Amino acid sequence: MEGTRWDSTSIANHLWMQETLNVSKDTQKRIQTAEDYLSRLGFELKGVNSDGNCFFYAFYESYKTIKDLRQIPLLDLNKNPPKFLRETLASLFTNVSGKQHLKDEIEEDRRFVTASQGAHLAHHFNIYLRIITPGETGEVMDLLHFPERSKEAQTWETVEEKPGVYIFIIDLGGHFVYATPKRPPSLKTPPPNSYPLQGRIFQLLFLLGAAFILYQIGKRFFTT
Repeated sequence: MEGTRWDSTSIANHLWMQETLNVSKDTQKRIQTAEDYLSRLGFELKGVNSDGNCFFYAFYESYKTIKDLRQIPLLDLNKNPPKFLRETLASLFTNVSGKQHLKDEIEEDRRFVTASQGAHLAHHFNIYLRIITPGETGEVMDLLHFPERSKEAQTWETVEEKPGVYIFIIDLGGHFVYATPKRPPSLKTPPPNSYPLQGRIFQLLFLLGAAFILYQIGKRFFTT
């Protein structure tokens, strides 16, 4: 099952949130690969602002959509969640041998972070983080990052006990978005003039019958 067809305009407006974006053919292929892959899984792409904080936007927006995952009080109460997530991620490299320089780099607002760097938030917050990276020729890397620091990330298909709840981020190459379950088509009530004539007559008779019953009840009440 294929998903939505993405063109350069819809990509710029809905995934990058940047109307003037020049979308390359390779990027379009990568996005379509992600869309079709997610559609088969029952998910769809959701975009975020592309100002350099996209990983943190995507992380937070995915987090908000999963009610069973509302387990990070400091994030829930924070007035600037993306900034909080960036500062938290930066702090994780403070005492890591050979990587202390990453703390200062990540702390810089709008500084792009990689998927492997951002994945450290899974350990810190004790949650599952799923990141898929689509290619231009149809291949998809689908990795699950575990809460446990001792466990290496695994491809989704090799995970024996797949979690039902996780942050779901899509790495589009230079920009991160997130995925949410597809919404079922809404059942719209047709306008009154779209009902068959017999149906409208039935409705009218029903209303007249109800009015007659109310009249009889009122009449009996006032005559006693």
